Amino acid sequence: MKIAHILKSSDFNDVVTRGKRAGGELFSVYSLTSPKGEDAKVGIIISKKTEKSAVKRNYIRRLIYAFFREAKSIKKKTYIVVRMVRPLGKTKRREIKNKVWGELEGTTKRARIT
Repeated sequence: MKIAHILKSSDFNDVVTRGKRAGGELFSVYSLTSPKGEDAKVGIIISKKTEKSAVKRNYIRRLIYAFFREAKSIKKKTYIVVRMVRPLGKTKRREIKNKVWGELEGTTKRARIT
């Protein structure tokens, strides 16, 4: 299933300020029912303060999008914003994938997105 991206800063602000929040060790996941009745959209916030390396930030971003692409039971008409809260530190790529996907599985269940 193809999932669109949240691109407008106003949409990010709406989801973060008015949406439900589920926190985890690495991520905070915000969800909000689409105000326009559109299909599911995902936005990701990873700052330079959180993760210094641009290569690692982009890799984590790709992993998050892949997670939501493969998740079969995402509620339609939902905006989702994933904000990285803590850095991963020095970890290998295989460990990064396991940490990111494991964390997202838990936080999306708590947020009742999937």
